[in-house]
Amino acid sequence: MSVQEYAKRLRNTRTYTFTNNCGGSNGGNFDELGNFDCAIPPNPFPQDVIASRAIFKLKSFYITEQTTSSRASGKTDVDDSGYFIEISGAGFNQGLKSQAKNCDLSNSFVIYNKDAGCNNNNSLIYQRISGGEYYGEDVLCSNPYGTILNVKVRIIDGEEGALIVPDNEFLSSFITFSIELIPDN
Repeated sequence: MSVQEYAKRLRNTRTYTFTNNCGGSNGGNFDELGNFDCAIPPNPFPQDVIASRAIFKLKSFYITEQTTSSRASGKTDVDDSGYFIEISGAGFNQGLKSQAKNCDLSNSFVIYNKDAGCNNNNSLIYQRISGGEYYGEDVLCSNPYGTILNVKVRIIDGEEGALIVPDNEFLSSFITFSIELIPDN
């Protein structure tokens, strides 16, 4: 790839970090820890207007501000093993499938909580954040500028299937992703 091609790709890429705490602002309806909206602003640049497709890359997902008594898992002795990040509203192509646990989760990215602990009460080591980086592939999607994406965070653990992370006013979710537009011309 030439320097000019690389510069063009950078010009067409925006990186966003959203928190569940702002999910109800800018037209969104949900602001819970495991169910929140991300309002993608419209961009007036010509390449943003004439692109009907984009490349979506999930970078990371974290739950922050955990304490010894306030945990994403809802338990003081064990942390979640990871999360399914289910995103709707981006118009993903059918290249993203996840069947683990519930056999019916589509548009789900898997984030493993590699620093999760168990038997926290005995070790007295409590992680402050849960989550991690995404190591999977990029996904083709529709141009999401000017739309609202909904993010549902499902727990990997549990016999009931992938339950949505329960809301907790003391914790915050953070998701980071990039969108690279593919101009139609």
